[in-house]
Amino acid sequence: MAKRKLTRREKETRIREALAEVASTIGLGDPAMVKKQFQAFLSKPSRHKPEELLSLAARDTAYKMFKRVLDQCRTEKQLEKMLATIPSLKTQLPILFRKGLEEMKKSLPRHGGPGRGETLNRAQKLDACEQIASMQKTKAATLPDTFEAVAEAFTQKGTPVSARTIKRAWQQRALLYA
Repeated sequence: MAKRKLTRREKETRIREALAEVASTIGLGDPAMVKKQFQAFLSKPSRHKPEELLSLAARDTAYKMFKRVLDQCRTEKQLEKMLATIPSLKTQLPILFRKGLEEMKKSLPRHGGPGRGETLNRAQKLDACEQIASMQKTKAATLPDTFEAVAEAFTQKGTPVSARTIKRAWQQRALLYA
């Protein structure tokens, strides 16, 4: 018997049925409902708890993963073979999700946030370093006094900074010019 190629509609119907079966087996819920809920959550995320959004995102990702795998099938036999392997994933799926969530958790910012923003931008730091360099060429003052003078100049321009901020910019000047 020759391998029969599946039509797009047949394939989509079989995939939809397979996803519904897998969802009920694994406990993910109805794929269409999850997709609707996930899109509703994305449209107004502030109304929902992060745990709910994460749960729906994980379920939506599972469906997309299954669909991507099943889309690779070109014949009835390939599709049957793939559908037969899905129930065995029932035990593997929670493990894969936990690993994925751990990786995602590592990429999130730490609890306290990224910290205080920098007072001076790159251009201002470069300007401060240029001022310090020109003052040091004339040997008019010591380095700490130069930091104070440049900080005072920035404060007069409307950017209140301390001598310590200017000192840090000076110490990191190699990164600015790289």
